[in-house]
Amino acid sequence: MTRKYLLPEHGNFYKANLHSHGTYSDGVLTPELAKELYKNQGYSIYAYTEHNQLNYFKELNDDDFLVLCGFELNVANKWGGDVFEKNCHINAIARDPDNAVYVDRPQSYDPDEINRVIRELIAANYIVNYNHPSWSSEEPSDYLPLKGFTAMEIYNSNASVVTNNGRDDYHYDVMLRHGKKLFCIATDDNHNSSLISGNFRRSDSFGGWTVFKAPALTYSAIIEAFDAGNFYCSTGPEIFDYYIEDDKICIKCSPISAVYIKNDETGALDKIYSENNDMEYFECNLAEARERCKYIRFELVDENSRTAYTNPIFFD
Repeated sequence: MTRKYLLPEHGNFYKANLHSHGTYSDGVLTPELAKELYKNQGYSIYAYTEHNQLNYFKELNDDDFLVLCGFELNVANKWGGDVFEKNCHINAIARDPDNAVYVDRPQSYDPDEINRVIRELIAANYIVNYNHPSWSSEEPSDYLPLKGFTAMEIYNSNASVVTNNGRDDYHYDVMLRHGKKLFCIATDDNHNSSLISGNFRRSDSFGGWTVFKAPALTYSAIIEAFDAGNFYCSTGPEIFDYYIEDDKICIKCSPISAVYIKNDETGALDKIYSENNDMEYFECNLAEARERCKYIRFELVDENSRTAYTNPIFFD
């Protein structure tokens, strides 16, 4: 009996917010307050990704909390406030934070110009992620020409709270069906503007997260886990094990009510329901999936419709 782990057999789980904004751009949390609030909610990793500027709050690191260095770039546009023309937002996470340099944003909404900036980011040693295409009013013809992304936001909490279009699983599957082999992440993109009005129920914090499995909470270990895809993302359910054994894909998880096995075909390869919302283990036939599909991935849904997402398994 052989077992291939799709999440590493050994290591620790570390909960991360990979997209955030604070008082250095258009958010309301200071770096120190963001750390306090997120650490109290069980987060171990926080990426400070202000708009169009590079910051590294290294002094906030401690044994239980890791700060990632990065920024968010958007195409320059003529609109202000909450009204935008079609846009493209990308996040850059530095692999080597002590030597990170800023790369300026694209100056026009043009795939050649955006790809030029992506290439510059990769050359400058950044992980490059694609942000919230639904919120940005983007279509497949806009983003399919783009190249070089490591991951894409499949869920964005701020977009969900503010405009009710934070789920981008459709756009993610379009990417995968067209041969884009990229991972999926869930983020908050938190600005915390609701804190000003006291409307905590509409907060964009703690809504979507990514969970890395790594041997230690160090910058290099998390970057290695990111590059290897050793993580899942979620708005609720937890995944404890994800592996292949005896030609079956197996997942152990917190109690859920349904699993959807997504692939490049219409609909889903399969779906499994639990009438009592207590499913904690399920299997998928790997041979059937390999024969029929270019890729498969799993969406685990709990009784409150919160979802965990695995990274894809590619067969071509």
